[in-house]
Amino acid sequence: MYSGSPSSYHQSNSAKLGEIWNLPFVKGKTKLVLVDSLYPLCDKGPQPDPRYQWNYNGFIAGTDPVAVETVCLKIITEKRKVIRGESWPLSPPPICVEAADKVYGLGTSRMDQIQIKHSGWDHELLL
Repeated sequence: MYSGSPSSYHQSNSAKLGEIWNLPFVKGKTKLVLVDSLYPLCDKGPQPDPRYQWNYNGFIAGTDPVAVETVCLKIITEKRKVIRGESWPLSPPPICVEAADKVYGLGTSRMDQIQIKHSGWDHELLL
């Protein structure tokens, strides 16, 4: 909302969302990214469909916003596989995450480069 033209960032599958992090009044100011994953939704919103929500009971935290988003996408993608019993790709695909890495240099979108420190139970961790 603080970009001045939020709708312009949702065109072309939101590929330009990473640009917001480089706006002068945003750049370098985010030190910690926290995601509430207590009761996530793995299908369309904004109105939640209870069939696609579950008790994950977690928080995702990190200093790399792209890595945090990548981990969240991994959890959602894995839960979608569990629900359908097969691959169930997101539509539209979340190209904004890879663009935030490769176009805007905001962090890493490669799971093999993300260090995960887990605390708590492992039941349905999905990572």
